[in-house]
Amino acid sequence: MASRESQGRTSKKFREYQPRQIMALPPSLDDVLPPEQPAYFIRDFVAGLDLSEFYADYPERRGQPPYHPQMMVGVWLYGYMVGIRSSRKLEQAIKENLGFRVVAGNQQPDHWTLSNFRRRHHKALGDLFNQTVQAAAGAGLVKLGHVAVDGTKVKANASKHRGMSYGRMKEEERRLREDIERWFEEVEANDRAEDELYGDGNGWSLPPELADAEKRRKFIREFMEKLEERKKAEAAEKQERTEAPASRPRKRKKPAVPENQTRLDFPEPPEGDKGQTPGRGRGKKQVKPKDKDQINFTDPDSRIMLNSDKAFIQAYNAQAAVDAETHIIVAADLTSQAADSPHLVGMVEQVEANTGRYPEELSADAGYYSEANLKAIEDRGIEAFIPPDRVKHTE
Repeated sequence: MASRESQGRTSKKFREYQPRQIMALPPSLDDVLPPEQPAYFIRDFVAGLDLSEFYADYPERRGQPPYHPQMMVGVWLYGYMVGIRSSRKLEQAIKENLGFRVVAGNQQPDHWTLSNFRRRHHKALGDLFNQTVQAAAGAGLVKLGHVAVDGTKVKANASKHRGMSYGRMKEEERRLREDIERWFEEVEANDRAEDELYGDGNGWSLPPELADAEKRRKFIREFMEKLEERKKAEAAEKQERTEAPASRPRKRKKPAVPENQTRLDFPEPPEGDKGQTPGRGRGKKQVKPKDKDQINFTDPDSRIMLNSDKAFIQAYNAQAAVDAETHIIVAADLTSQAADSPHLVGMVEQVEANTGRYPEELSADAGYYSEANLKAIEDRGIEAFIPPDRVKHTE
């Protein structure tokens, strides 16, 4: 029988193939990939970033030395660039992918280390966004001939079923107050009966349900106060926008007076003093939340919003401004305000802050349309493309 070597032998000359050959000298990481690979750019780009906020978070000189923040930032940035969002997949890529090995300098942090670094430096990683946009602008990658602005609803890490409306809170507070009063009466009746039966013996302790109800009532009351404070701040901000000088005089409508102008802790003000807060002077109208206004117990900053699928979710409103030619995100924000229109001017100002200039043109959907927005965009020398009404895609 012929051997495998004789069976595979031909007159053709092949290159030597010894996959297990030991190298006398290890190759340089600069030689394992072609020079145009983005891994080299990410490695060198991170070296020029201001990472002082990361370094300041390591005051202790004791203990084992951690991985260098420059390497960890580079790995996470390269991971986001190629679409990896999992710490475990990132660990696998560092071991198997040559691009990641170049960025990591052949070091191999595990997924726990990667995940803990991201959690520990969450804010600092977010702040790097401004540096990346400024670097892109400095490299001429941001054209700003046309910028598109849009928003999307991002689901909060909270269930909408963990929220409660202001009206429901008032009902729940009244119900708990009635339960507590009823329990007080029952306990008092029991105490008197047991006093007659036991004299000085033990029989006066309150039932544990009473304490639990008090805690629930206190918990709801705290969130009611937070909701009242939030509505006051929103009303004050709206009042400031209303009183700001407009391009032309407009007839201002008299604000509607809510049905209930009193706090739960104050009596109804006398006739003629509606809208005044006792002890706080005359002429100051007290802002009260509406009964339908809600707050979430898990994430009080999030709101109930309508997403693109016409479903109500507990969410935040994520805004982004993108360079239409290079597709680089030149501004981004995350707010708890569902409407898109109030964000437009802020996004334009952020574009200018990140890149040093305003775009020539700006487009947005009808959700951003308002006379005030059009004037603000025009005042900044930007040509706006914003439809006044929503149009179906089929049209």
